[in-house]
Amino acid sequence: MAKMKNKHFFLLVMKTVLACIFLVATTVVILSAAGYRLQLEDRSLVQTAMIVVKSLPKGATLTVNGKVEEGSTNWRVGGLQPGVYSVVVEKDGYRTWEQTVQVDPGQTALFEDVVLFSKEPVVASIDGKQNEGFVSRLTNSISDNDVVANGAELHYLGRLVTRLSSPISNARLYPDNAHIAYICDGGFWVVDLDGSNNQRLFDVASNSPYVFLNGGRQVLFQENDLLKTATIW
Repeated sequence: MAKMKNKHFFLLVMKTVLACIFLVATTVVILSAAGYRLQLEDRSLVQTAMIVVKSLPKGATLTVNGKVEEGSTNWRVGGLQPGVYSVVVEKDGYRTWEQTVQVDPGQTALFEDVVLFSKEPVVASIDGKQNEGFVSRLTNSISDNDVVANGAELHYLGRLVTRLSSPISNARLYPDNAHIAYICDGGFWVVDLDGSNNQRLFDVASNSPYVFLNGGRQVLFQENDLLKTATIW
């Protein structure tokens, strides 16, 4: 009889322990899904943050605070402690994209329009038979009223984006509406809307008319009497 009672007691204890483990595990899963992490050091709950990155072209590498993340185009890096993070996207043959971001509890930092531009854009002349159509595209290109070049300053929607040492001309939004292209000091430049990653891509004459082709992958521009394309990514 005593053995029977001990057996029942043992089973009751095991069920209770298993129920507690299940309850704790379920709570952890729910809290994790809600963006919380348990700090074992001080036994506190901290709401985590996330960084989302999408880039072109494919095959890039994302590094967050020195740690390489899995993937090659789209990344969702979750469970991050609030703080300052260094975000780097890179690929062989392309210019590195970098950003430093402060993420607060429960916040998601979005970088969904990262473009890695070629270190050495391929520039080619347009065949004479195609000139007529391309000239029409250049002639009919529309300036962007949201982007204003005031001397050596570049503004977007009334906000200063960047300030250089030489006059800026022919500034306009890039097709993804997340970058601004412009000409300055004999070069074609592209900069993020927040002024970061300001990069000179290739040489071009000042005030040269240009338009984007293939979703921004190429730039059609005029150099003296020649029409050329530059493949920038």
